Amino acid sequence: MQRLERFTGQIGSAVNMIKRVNEAIGNEDLKDGLAAFNAINSGDPKAVKIFTDYCHDIANIILSVQAVVNGDRVVIAGGISEQPVVINTISKEYDKLADQFYRVGHELTKPEIVPAKFKNDANIYGALYALLLEVNGEINDAK
Repeated sequence: MQRLERFTGQIGSAVNMIKRVNEAIGNEDLKDGLAAFNAINSGDPKAVKIFTDYCHDIANIILSVQAVVNGDRVVIAGGISEQPVVINTISKEYDKLADQFYRVGHELTKPEIVPAKFKNDANIYGALYALLLEVNGEINDAK
C-alpha cells in the first residue's frame, strides 16, 4: 500500500478492500461487493489474504481508539456489516493483537464489536435524525 493511501483514509476503506479483492480475483467490476465476498467466503487465498489484512487494520484502529476512549462497544456500519465474516474476522484479529501485546491483553477491555442495526442505511438514519433535531430546534448551528 502506498504511503499516501494511509493519509487519505484508504486503510480502513471497505470500498478499497472490495476493489483490491476484485482486482486479485480478476473481476472486471471492481465495485462488485457480492463477488468479492463470494471469493472471501469460498476461501480464495488471494481474497482471504486481502480481507484478513483489512480486518487486521480495522482491529488495530479499534484497539488504538480503545486505548484512548475505552468504550464498551464498536459498531461497524455500511453494506460490509451485512457480512457476518466481517465482524467475526475483525474480532479474531483484535484478539490476535491482544495476545501479541501484553499491555493490550491485560490493561484494555475488549469492546463488543457488532454490526450496525440499520446496516447500509445507518448513515441515512443518522442524517435524518440530525435533520429532525435541527428542524425541531433541538440543536444550534454554530455559524
